[in-house]
Amino acid sequence: MHSSLLRAGIHWSNPLAGGRLGVGGDPHSGDWKRRSSREVRDGERHLMLFRFYCDESYDGCPPSKARRNSALPSYEPRTYVVAGFFSDERTWDDLESRWSAVNDTFHVPRFHASHLNGKKHEYEGWDDQQKIAYSAELLRIIRAHGKMMHAFTCGMLADKYRDIISDAGREKLGHPYLACFGTCIARVADAMDQGRFSSQDRIAVIIDRNEFQAEAVKLFNHLKDNPQFPYHHRLATCTPGDSGEIPALQTADLIAYEVFKRLDVNRDTNAAEMRKVFSLLVETIGYDGGNYFSERILRELKPGIESAVCRPGGLVVIPPQEETGAELK
Repeated sequence: MHSSLLRAGIHWSNPLAGGRLGVGGDPHSGDWKRRSSREVRDGERHLMLFRFYCDESYDGCPPSKARRNSALPSYEPRTYVVAGFFSDERTWDDLESRWSAVNDTFHVPRFHASHLNGKKHEYEGWDDQQKIAYSAELLRIIRAHGKMMHAFTCGMLADKYRDIISDAGREKLGHPYLACFGTCIARVADAMDQGRFSSQDRIAVIIDRNEFQAEAVKLFNHLKDNPQFPYHHRLATCTPGDSGEIPALQTADLIAYEVFKRLDVNRDTNAAEMRKVFSLLVETIGYDGGNYFSERILRELKPGIESAVCRPGGLVVIPPQEETGAELK
């Protein structure tokens, strides 16, 4: 059976309208065709390959629980996020060069959000002043590219997903990582369609290596090869990569972690508070609010998910977008 797309209360505000990532806020914003460093000519047509780097973030098993209950089944996260940045090759090339230089200056091999937050592993022995200075330099690089860096994010209350959606429904939508990954891919491709990108433009997706990478690549290729998927013509390639070797994936780690912290901390209150890092990002980057599988949305989607006809793992759902700064519902 073919993959299915279930659109749930989606509203597009053309986040990539005009063939650019938002409007204004960046001196380099302009015609993407002049920006491309990889242009494939086919007669009078031009194919531009954009890149979307994405990573996941979720809560791990509390150490005390792991020690006391080592014989219990493996811990399943409560909150799960897949997120990343979309841009053109010139932007990515400049960003990666500057990002690597900052890592070299601070004598660390790479950026890792959760390690930095806990000042452990490569950040062992750092004080708060060093942590803040390092973060500020990396944020400055992303913010310098303004709307040319557009974030797409999807979060899920994974425990509510397991409670609300039947086993059969979850077999169709897949693990929370795959559900959120599919949403992000559909959103990026749909945004290109709704914007004035050339029909020849494609996206190359690079995901950080993880235990679901083979399934993610399989889902991507099923969508790409399925003419019933409305954005299949936008999909080029999906490749796992090592974030230790690819600085662009480290930016995805940053945005995924910040969205995770916002959803996980506020999940019981629906508050809108953002950490300072996230609020500074959304002031300048292209971001029109992420997609969110909240408890309320999961209950609304339950009939559609459970009645969908598709292969296992073949359902892609786009839940409603939450407005930046609005309460989480």
